[in-house]
Amino acid sequence: MKKTFICLVTVGWLLSLLTTGMPAQAAKVKLMVAAFPTNFSYYPPTIVINDLIMRHTDLDITIQSMGGSQAMPGPVEQGKADILGPLTITTMAAAYFGVGDFKDNPHRSLRMFMVLGELPQSYLTTARAGITTIAGLKGKKVGKGLTLSQAMPEAILRAYGLDLEKDIRWSSYGGSNDMYKDLAMRRIDAFFDSVTGAKIIQLKQQSQSEVVLLPIEKAQWELAAKAEPDAFIGSYQKDFPLKQLSGVSRPDPAPVTIKPMGIGASKNVPDEVAYLYVKTMIEHQKDLQKGHARLKEFSSEIAVPLPPFPYHPGAIKVYKELGLWTAAHEAGQQKMLQ
Repeated sequence: MKKTFICLVTVGWLLSLLTTGMPAQAAKVKLMVAAFPTNFSYYPPTIVINDLIMRHTDLDITIQSMGGSQAMPGPVEQGKADILGPLTITTMAAAYFGVGDFKDNPHRSLRMFMVLGELPQSYLTTARAGITTIAGLKGKKVGKGLTLSQAMPEAILRAYGLDLEKDIRWSSYGGSNDMYKDLAMRRIDAFFDSVTGAKIIQLKQQSQSEVVLLPIEKAQWELAAKAEPDAFIGSYQKDFPLKQLSGVSRPDPAPVTIKPMGIGASKNVPDEVAYLYVKTMIEHQKDLQKGHARLKEFSSEIAVPLPPFPYHPGAIKVYKELGLWTAAHEAGQQKMLQ
């Protein structure tokens, strides 16, 4: 009888723990990522990044494709998404300040996590077009994208003394794919775009000619950036090694404008979550480099440029621990938040 009573008490105690006393398992933190459309080259790296995050943390991440780069910052500002990108830092900074494509529509909820790599851009032509300089575009037919910001490429043309109304014969497009086709078929002479990826190799094959970049010299780049600073936020000029530009024949190295690709977030992402996201990427950067060609340049050395728009406090904590956050970073951060 006594043993039966003890057993019943024990069972009752266990049941009470299960129903009231046992600590509940913590719910996973859910995050929504605003990403490029699935047919864009940076969509697969988005999957690689967030798959790695989920494998090494308890974060539960959903990726939502948006209509393109201009449509990506909005959901973060509206509270419908938490993470942004990969996306160009220039686009995120323009959205934050409300300039360029986001004129009078500042997205003040945006915060920066890191830079992943460099996206070189220049005017593309082919060897058979016989054009070797940007000034040589005078009187030529140039592709003009309607869905992409034209502020930067047009400012560069002006810095080379070209009158956009008198000196350029424009051919307008809704996107870059048709421009590649028309350049290969010699229906246009040049256009401005990124100079990496499969489309460059296809252009070389379809045009049966060498792909040539028109050099953007530093003096002219700085002149353009000074004249129209809003178009150049977060970007810089660089002599890019030709060996990193598959399909491009000359010049080497190629003086181009660089749009850094990176990841942003909402300021409302909890600091500890942002810290975990960023720290996991830094700790597993070698896995990310191997995970996709677009991520092979990623490293802690390029991850933390001076603030083009404010960093997230959780990311700053990681960079302070790694000794990557300097007095110049802090001064830039405070200036951005004024």
